[in-house]
Amino acid sequence: MSAIDNLLFDLDGTLTDPEAGIIGCFRFARDSLGDDDVMPDPGIVIGPPLRDSFRDLLTDPGDDRVEAAVRLYQKQFSESGMYDNVAYPEIPQTLTALGEHSRLFVVTSKPTHFSEQILDHFGLLANFEVVYGSRPDGRHADKAGLIADAIANESLHPGRTIMIGDRNLDIRGAAANGVASIGVLWGFGDRAEHEAAGATHIC
Repeated sequence: MSAIDNLLFDLDGTLTDPEAGIIGCFRFARDSLGDDDVMPDPGIVIGPPLRDSFRDLLTDPGDDRVEAAVRLYQKQFSESGMYDNVAYPEIPQTLTALGEHSRLFVVTSKPTHFSEQILDHFGLLANFEVVYGSRPDGRHADKAGLIADAIANESLHPGRTIMIGDRNLDIRGAAANGVASIGVLWGFGDRAEHEAAGATHIC
């Protein structure tokens, strides 16, 4: 593989561990709608776009119910859930070191405004040139599309770019754009998931 100039990082499960906040917000939304508020499997809800997760979890996953659940989730997330989160050990130092030689970006299915607030909360935002995230209404949540936007907008060479993430969506999104990938094992995807998705490297 040629030298890497550009590093694209997923957020949830890669830079930070958001499990407590995300699970709490899912439980709040489902309970508010009269659904079972049993804690969902983190592997189901951490990584995919929010609406996709609610379509899998709600008893009645009609469009109106999904949108109501998203609104409830985002209200709870903005008030408290986003900060019920921790940065993984040594991430700040690692980003500082990598930034001396490469351009760093965040590419996440989480809405951009939430992502920027979380990164700023942990003192990580200044490490990244741009955060590529979804819109509040769920548009632009597809990881392959977000990576494509980053490549086009920042004039990145795919062969000198690598996507780093903890779920198969990160790996497949990278492959769809001709970008190498690193699947990380400290998040919510295991080795089998990364291997099945075709990760270039597993860390």
